[in-house]
Amino acid sequence: MMRWVAALLTVIAAGGCGREPSPATYPLSGQILAIRADTQEVLIRHGDIVGFMPGMTMPFKVRDPRLLEGRTAGDLITATLSVTDEAAWISALTSTGHAPLPADGPREFPAATGISLLGPGDPAPDTELSAADGSPVSLTASGGRVTAMTFIYTRCPLPEFCPLMDRRFAEVQRAVPR
Repeated sequence: MMRWVAALLTVIAAGGCGREPSPATYPLSGQILAIRADTQEVLIRHGDIVGFMPGMTMPFKVRDPRLLEGRTAGDLITATLSVTDEAAWISALTSTGHAPLPADGPREFPAATGISLLGPGDPAPDTELSAADGSPVSLTASGGRVTAMTFIYTRCPLPEFCPLMDRRFAEVQRAVPR
């Protein structure tokens, strides 16, 4: 009998290994502004996602590309946002109508245009920014010290975006000798 119980517990424990944790789910409603079927993304202008985040416009991943089939920019939608500690995605998407695209917002995915990225060892441009207290901060007037900075995001709880950047910056901070 004890062997049977031990075997059963082993099977139950093994069945739980490697599974992704059950996601938290949140209903959202909004309007599709653009679709990128090749990257399985949809740009949605949405209202408040109650208990999760305020309304805004942002891209969302879909895991099932069939959710994007037959959808077009301008579609009014209801959806389910699924979120784990590691990922967020639209897991259900239903069209509820269609409306003209808003004149006051993006109609395509945001793109970094006109930006030249620095390479390793490139000097920082002589750019002045403002510190949290409003005082000026110059990237080139650091007295030979390396300057690193990040931004604080107050409206972005999705794990692949702002929290991920914050975690990566903390890793860099821990790796830099003091």
